[in-house]
Amino acid sequence: MRQFVITFIFCVLSASSYSSNYSGKISRVLMGPIYGSTVIIDVEGTPSDRDACHTNSGYDFAFDGSTEEGKMYLSTILTAYASKMNVNISGYSSCTVYGGIENLFHILLQNN
Repeated sequence: MRQFVITFIFCVLSASSYSSNYSGKISRVLMGPIYGSTVIIDVEGTPSDRDACHTNSGYDFAFDGSTEEGKMYLSTILTAYASKMNVNISGYSSCTVYGGIENLFHILLQNN
């Protein structure tokens, strides 16, 4: 019974750790001096969910491109963008990297 309770709690916490979920192609990647190390992306399609903090209708996800994790994300995102590869991409339930745009949680590349 204890293991069931622990598994249930883990599943609930895992499910609530991210919000938006897209499947499609990355349509735009925004970077520049006014954004500092922040990378902002737009994904084709409509999300399955959208966190309340997300108020920007032009872009979908943001992340810090200066960290080791961010550099890995940027490489993966540019590869997907250049090859027009389908992605499954999700965001955290927070908008702390760039106000009004949800933080990137994960990205999964998919063969067309």
